[in-house]
Amino acid sequence: MTLDPHQVTDYNTNRAVDNMFNRLVEFVDGGTDLRPGLAERWVIEDGGLTYVFHLRRGVKFHDGEPFNAEAVEFSLLRQIDPNHPYHGTGEFAYAEYSFGMIDRVEVLDEYTVKITLNKQFAPFLSHLAMQSGAIVSPVAVKKHGRDFSHNPVGTGPFRFQRWEPGVEVVLERNPDYWAEAPVINRVIFRPVVEDQARVKALEAGELSFIVNIPPDDLDRLQKDDRFTVMKQAGMHVWHVILNCATEPFDDVRVRQAVNYAIDSRAIVDGLLRQTGVLAVSPLPPVVWGHTDQVRRYELNLDRARQLLAEALPTRMRCLPCSSCPGSATTATRTISCTPC
Repeated sequence: MTLDPHQVTDYNTNRAVDNMFNRLVEFVDGGTDLRPGLAERWVIEDGGLTYVFHLRRGVKFHDGEPFNAEAVEFSLLRQIDPNHPYHGTGEFAYAEYSFGMIDRVEVLDEYTVKITLNKQFAPFLSHLAMQSGAIVSPVAVKKHGRDFSHNPVGTGPFRFQRWEPGVEVVLERNPDYWAEAPVINRVIFRPVVEDQARVKALEAGELSFIVNIPPDDLDRLQKDDRFTVMKQAGMHVWHVILNCATEPFDDVRVRQAVNYAIDSRAIVDGLLRQTGVLAVSPLPPVVWGHTDQVRRYELNLDRARQLLAEALPTRMRCLPCSSCPGSATTATRTISCTPC
C-alpha cells in the first residue's frame, strides 16, 4: 500500500488519498463532469494540442510550501520523464495511460503553466482529474524520496497524521484549506474487508460510515433510523475475464457460449437486489464514452450448448474462476455453477 497519489492503484486507498490532494481540475461529486480545482481557468489552443492553465494564488501545501506552476510541472514530469531527477521515487503504473499524450510541460510564470500534447486527446482534462493528476509538494518529495509514500503532502482539505499499515490511516483537518473548510476535525480510515464484519461494526457504533453495503443488508439499514443510506452510480463493471490467448477461450464460439450461459439478469435482480444495472460494455454509465447502443447477450442455454458442441470435442465441465472478496465472490460462484 502507498499513500503517494501517483502510485495508488486500488480504489479503497484512493478514498483516503483523495482527501489529502487536489488536481488542476476536479470531477464534480457523484459524476464525471469537470469543475475548476487548483486551476481557476484554462484555455485550449492549437486545435486541442495546447492547454494553458491559470492557477489559484495563495494556496499552500500542508508543509507550508507555496503551490505554483513549478509544482505542477514537477508533479507531471516526475511520473512521465524517466530522466527526471525524482522519477525513481515511485512506481507509476498509470503514468503512460494517464499522460502518455503529453509532449512537454512549460512554466510560463509563477501561476501559469502550459501543457502541449503530442496528439489531440479529447478526454485529457478528465485524465488530469484522476489521481495521477494530483499535485504533490516538490519539497516533500525531495525530502522523503521513496518514503514520500509514507509521508504524503498535498493541498487537500485534510492532511496526513499517521498510518499504521493494515490497521488505520488517520487524517486531520487542514485549517488553511484554500476552499470551503471541512467541518470534521479528524477522519480515520480502517480496512474491513469482510462484508458482514463491516456491517456489524457499523451497527455496533465502531464505525461511522461504510461503503459497499452488501445488498442483503441494504433494506434493513435503510429502515434503521440511526443510518442514512446514500446511493451513487459506481465507477466499475463486474466482469469475467477470459484469456483469449489460450484454449479453450481462443475460440470465439466458446467465449460466446460463456456469455449465453450467464444469467446476468438473475445476478442483478437476485444477488444484487437491483442495486446494479446490466452491463453492455467495459465502461459504466457514468464514464465518458459509455454507450448503451450495443447488443447484449441474453440467457440462452440451448445456444450455449450448441456453440460448445461445435467448438469443443468434449464437453467443458469446469470453468476455473477467481474473484475479489465480497459480493463478487458470490456472483462468481453463481456463474461457475450455471449448468450447461
